Amino acid sequence: MFPRLSAKVVAFVMAGGAFGLAAAGAEPTYIVALGASGIHGKGVLLSEAFPAQLENMLRAEGFNVQVLNAGVDGDTTTGMLIRMDSVIPPGTKITIVQPGGNDFRSRKHGLSVDQHLANIEAIIGRLRAQQVQVVLCGDGSAEAALARRYDAISMSCSDRSHLVDGEHLDPIGHRIVAERLLPVVERMLARR
Repeated sequence: MFPRLSAKVVAFVMAGGAFGLAAAGAEPTYIVALGASGIHGKGVLLSEAFPAQLENMLRAEGFNVQVLNAGVDGDTTTGMLIRMDSVIPPGTKITIVQPGGNDFRSRKHGLSVDQHLANIEAIIGRLRAQQVQVVLCGDGSAEAALARRYDAISMSCSDRSHLVDGEHLDPIGHRIVAERLLPVVERMLARR
């Protein structure tokens, strides 16, 4: 025989069950990784690129997140500015921006350093105006200064010891970057 449960206990269990189902079906927190081939994962599988690895690490820590890989091989900061509204969904909480070096590779369409930095500032400014937290992947002091100006985080998302072609990260390099990003993103998620 089953013991008789009081109405309060039954109500408590049912409420907890309903809450659990609502939490399980809750909309994930969106994180977008915006950039070029370094984000996209040139030379590795999409599942090996750091956005996918970061999502797996965050989920293993109990975060209900979806990390969207908005990396496009060969993209420039001008291209990122043009497409950011179409690849960053409303409600996105965090965007990881990795400008890369494609702005300087084309003799015909190359940008000056000032134009490159102006584009990065426009990207960060638009994101911060939408209350999106930003992690700027960059190694330069000018980029770090831009990040500070907009209350964003600036950090290195490179690892020169793990490259597939002398320029792009291999799967281990992507894992190292994801591990570096993990505590930064966790802190951002905790303060939202």
